[in-house]
Amino acid sequence: MDERAQWQSEAQRLAAGDAGFAAGMLVAQLLQAMSKLGDEVAALREEIAQWRSFLTALMPLAEQGQRWEETMQRVQQTLMAVQQVLAHQLLTSWQQSPIAEILTKWASFTLGYKQIVQQIITDVKSVTDKAQFVRANSIRLETLALPFTLPEADIDNAKVFKPVFESEGEKVRNEALAQLAEMGIVVKTPQIGSPFDQKWQEIVAGEFTDEPAKNDTVAKVQAPAVFIDGEPVVRARVVVWKVTG
Repeated sequence: MDERAQWQSEAQRLAAGDAGFAAGMLVAQLLQAMSKLGDEVAALREEIAQWRSFLTALMPLAEQGQRWEETMQRVQQTLMAVQQVLAHQLLTSWQQSPIAEILTKWASFTLGYKQIVQQIITDVKSVTDKAQFVRANSIRLETLALPFTLPEADIDNAKVFKPVFESEGEKVRNEALAQLAEMGIVVKTPQIGSPFDQKWQEIVAGEFTDEPAKNDTVAKVQAPAVFIDGEPVVRARVVVWKVTG
């Protein structure tokens, strides 16, 4: 192997060793210079000797880089082990805190609600007679009429998490209502104070009032109505105001 080929081989070997940015720059410069030398290598032996000294000096840097990489790998493994220990300690500490019980209860309640709602959608998709299903399962469908709420907590630090769980429950409820609507089923709740509408509402009780403007308006809603393709299949059960005297 001639001297030019030897230097090219040594430069390429150093480049493959990834000695860092400085080494890469020197190697690139050397290769560029060698490509231009051609047959004039003999006249530039002194310059080549200088390059040899540079490359020789860089070899320990490459070895140090390898050792540094191995050290960093060991450090990373140690950090991962420490993180696992800290995570275990944090989990143990959290489980023993007063807030853990209420958060676990809320999470379980939210997950249970999600499973109930998803099962309703699955059941609706499997039936051929939707009207019969709605009449037989009106109580189950009532769960979708009202916003998802969780019981209150006595621990102030836990209250900040309550909207998070309720938001997740509301997301599930709204998605289910949208899916039912795509299948032609709509759950509708009368507005408090709106006029009683016998087409889709049923009076189950009355509340007395001395305000004439409230007469025959909705005072309370006991159950929502369920429509299929725009027609009421289950009428809403309401309490209406009645003027005394």
